[in-house]
Amino acid sequence: MGVHLSNPIMSNYAVALGTTVVVAGFLAGLNGSAAVLVRPVSGLLSDRLNKKLLMIVSASVMALSVFGCGFFDNIFLIAVFRILLGIAFAFKSIVLLSVVSLTSSKDSIGHNVGWFSMSHTLACAIGPLVGAAIGSALGFQYTFILAGMIICMGLILLIFFDFPVVEVKYKKKFFGSINVKYLRSFKPSRLFFLPSLNLASVTLFLMMAQSSISSLILLTGDMRGIVGSAVYFSTYAVAGLVFRPFIGKLSDTCGLTTVFLPLSFCAIFGTLILAFTAHFIGVALAGLFVGIGQSSLYTSLQAEAIRGVSKRMVGRSISTFYIGADLGIALGSFAGGAVLQWFGVLMFYIFTALLFLVATVLFFSTHRRRESENRE
Repeated sequence: MGVHLSNPIMSNYAVALGTTVVVAGFLAGLNGSAAVLVRPVSGLLSDRLNKKLLMIVSASVMALSVFGCGFFDNIFLIAVFRILLGIAFAFKSIVLLSVVSLTSSKDSIGHNVGWFSMSHTLACAIGPLVGAAIGSALGFQYTFILAGMIICMGLILLIFFDFPVVEVKYKKKFFGSINVKYLRSFKPSRLFFLPSLNLASVTLFLMMAQSSISSLILLTGDMRGIVGSAVYFSTYAVAGLVFRPFIGKLSDTCGLTTVFLPLSFCAIFGTLILAFTAHFIGVALAGLFVGIGQSSLYTSLQAEAIRGVSKRMVGRSISTFYIGADLGIALGSFAGGAVLQWFGVLMFYIFTALLFLVATVLFFSTHRRRESENRE
């Protein structure tokens, strides 16, 4: 929850420090840019190295990065900490989803990922509300300090958690003498899982839309004079809590193509509500529809990325999938900030609705063959 406590206020924090909206959007998405650069290597290393050790190191760097944003008000230093946060987050997210894959059967992947994602959904619900409240009452620096403390609590829990172990080739070579044979494993063809590239491209546009909304909705609420626009995160999270396990089970039994279109329409409809509303109730309803649509879609795409994948390749499949998500987070915040500054709130939300539409068209033009192969 620590990351979700601090990420939504990043743009407001940057603006309060005197930056432009474009720079604020850039800082909000900088962690995603850093994550996408290390995804290929992080996927391979998560397949080869001790997952518990990777999680402990990642959580430690995340805590350091969030504390740094709170203790320093220099834009350059904040940018450095956002980069470190993105790198650590890249490893953390791959390891966690790998654990779900290693403990699930092929026919229950979607259902299990749905339940796993509920913790993320709860963080999305509680984090932004607490972060916005503390930021308004005490200052944004205190929000980052609290976020760092929460990450440290998770770090302590990691010590007592057992991770599944997968025997892999070259495992003992990493901390010993790294020979030429080991280094060859880092060639590009082994860093990616090519069947997941289609899913990554769809996720790129899906997360561009979501990143634009989540990183700038508090700012757009202030621009329109909407009090309590952070309610979007709560209704978004409630929708995710209710629908993610159900949609995950439905994608297991009926296929992802069956659920994709109606969920996409829900996300688009919710975004259009944001485009035309100037009231608290409209923001709450929008969060509900986007939560049903985008939140459930993302979980189903995650499950599809690891469905039927070899245990020794699951990390690389996840990292390939997350490249699209990371690019979407980075580009969405930056592009959204630019559209907002140059064209206003209305065109900003129309832009995000078009991103959901592009993701839908891309999915149905690329994914049917992959799903058919997985079900054979």
